[in-house]
Amino acid sequence: MAEQAANSLLSASGAGGLAVGAWALDRLGMSRERIARRTVAFFFLTSLPNVAAVILFAALYLLGILDRDPDPALTYSFGTGALVATVVVLALPMLLCRSGASPLQGASTNGLAAGIHSLRYSLAHGIRDALSSLRRRSIGVTAGSVGTMVFDLAVLGGCFRAFGASPALGVLVLGYLIGQLGGNLPLPGGLGGIEGGLVGTFALYHQPLASTTAAVLVYHAISLWIPALLGSAAFMNLRKTLAREHHPASICAPAAAA
Repeated sequence: MAEQAANSLLSASGAGGLAVGAWALDRLGMSRERIARRTVAFFFLTSLPNVAAVILFAALYLLGILDRDPDPALTYSFGTGALVATVVVLALPMLLCRSGASPLQGASTNGLAAGIHSLRYSLAHGIRDALSSLRRRSIGVTAGSVGTMVFDLAVLGGCFRAFGASPALGVLVLGYLIGQLGGNLPLPGGLGGIEGGLVGTFALYHQPLASTTAAVLVYHAISLWIPALLGSAAFMNLRKTLAREHHPASICAPAAAA
């Protein structure tokens, strides 16, 4: 929940929240190698449904399964980009990890070289950890990964209906996924970036500007303030836990053994 508060305050594809989580786990005694690998795995698992959905709905439009695409150039360019990105990411473990060496084994004592070596190790093994979780077909991993996108998308769809608009399913999904890229800008709360990205994308898909703007503003207010309020309380509680725990590493012992 503290990570969610950080994501609300600094919307940068979830990087702000991941940084808070890594800081807390480090203070609690989890090894930095494990934190790095699991952070990469978590980011991969929560990003995968978004990328896969762009590819899927672009393919559905291409095959004529969905109704007429309002902007084929936008759909197919992002669909192709998502497919290329998926292939590159899946190839990273093979490209980056040539052996099972530990992160610092064989690395230079130079701080930059050691950091690069550790980054390569974390990316390669983090992606492998994520793929291993998917292969085990864990219901929790699958539901959590897909649910992050589905429930957020449902909020946006509900906001559209509240203002009398009802985009086609393909337009709603692709407009949401492509427009969310505006949240990559490191703006406080993503203000301006997410709204501009979503409204601009739905405009390219020929959605009514007035109802789209209203729906997006309400959607962002919901997705910003609810996690921010709940997450801020969780962050304060987390700080108290870290301050009063004499042996903080014991809290992470079950997770570290998993």
